Amino acid sequence: MGDADVRLSTVSTDGAKLGGLIPAGSMKKEDGKTALVGKWKIPNVDGAVTLEVTGTSVKSVEAPFGNQPLMGEIEESEDMLG
Repeated sequence: MGDADVRLSTVSTDGAKLGGLIPAGSMKKEDGKTALVGKWKIPNVDGAVTLEVTGTSVKSVEAPFGNQPLMGEIEESEDMLG
């Protein structure tokens, strides 16, 4: 199986502590959740991607990445969204 065959269906959350990575001056988490919703242009992706936020999950309506959506999780342990 090559890399092109790998399909992720969940978001890994076992990475670095985000508190040390979020830059000063970032928006509050709730403001960030609101700002993420809508259409976004991603470099090297045809057309716009529409993001939806449900709870802590971020997911694109479209599936531009090998017929898979963009997926993300908002870290609940931090007050800021960086």
